[in-house]
Amino acid sequence: MIKSNKYHVLFLSVFILSCDGDKEFFRGFDNSLNQYSRFNLVIFISEDDCLACISELSVFNKLHADVASENLSLIGIIENKSTEEVNVLIRNGVIDFPVVSNTKIFNKYSSGLTPEALLVDMSRDQRIVFRSFKKKTISSQQATYDIVNLIIRNQY
Repeated sequence: MIKSNKYHVLFLSVFILSCDGDKEFFRGFDNSLNQYSRFNLVIFISEDDCLACISELSVFNKLHADVASENLSLIGIIENKSTEEVNVLIRNGVIDFPVVSNTKIFNKYSSGLTPEALLVDMSRDQRIVFRSFKKKTISSQQATYDIVNLIIRNQY
């Protein structure tokens, strides 16, 4: 009998949802995504609430440190250039991945509940294969980490 756990079931659900007829693609940001990584994790950060989100940013930093760059690249997106709080977090090492300003992409893809992450599969024509959870809890942060790792390791 095959043993299954909740992450395998969740992975299959994410996989099935990512293969449906309404494909969502990440467009208009090709020049900043890492074309040499299989996956790009795009993280939307808002200067309004980033100090309250430091624990979730640590999950993304852990992914950045744990996964080889050929499998996963992280990039942060902020809404505008006047983001002194985000710059302070970068200088202090709270964010250890690159962050760029792009209002158009932020408004098009972010739900406004930041930090928010989209996992983009570069080998599948930049298809979005995972969105982080809207509810921000310790368990949702760990689930984001586990799901992204599971997707990258299985490389369906």
